[in-house]
Amino acid sequence: MNIYKTVLIFLFFTSFLFSKEELITSAKLEFLLAKNIVVIDIRREDEWQKTGIIPNSYRLTFYNKHNEYNMKRWLYIFARLVKSRTKSFVLVSSDTTRSKKLAKILFEEKKYNKVYYLSKGINAWIKEDKRIRKFN
Repeated sequence: MNIYKTVLIFLFFTSFLFSKEELITSAKLEFLLAKNIVVIDIRREDEWQKTGIIPNSYRLTFYNKHNEYNMKRWLYIFARLVKSRTKSFVLVSSDTTRSKKLAKILFEEKKYNKVYYLSKGINAWIKEDKRIRKFN
């Protein structure tokens, strides 16, 4: 019986090794894009128009221009993109501030297992001369 308890405890604690919110670099995002990870740009439309977007990313605004959000509405649309709490995805904002806050909510409160967010956001992506697609 002790071996079963030990195995259960081990499995419980090792599951946390694979569950986290993680800040990633532009280079890591390029690697993940090659593996077809879901990338969600949470900025506003005016920001997309100003800078463009990462190719193949989904546009799903989280905060409006008054820094307000509607979690229920946002999650409804988000669930169509990320169909499982165990599926990895990347959040992109302009400079990490918003994506980090949302990543924390999705990981801690909504129990998504693997939440990435882009270090220094789209600003760093552009500064590093990564590919951008114009937003129409």
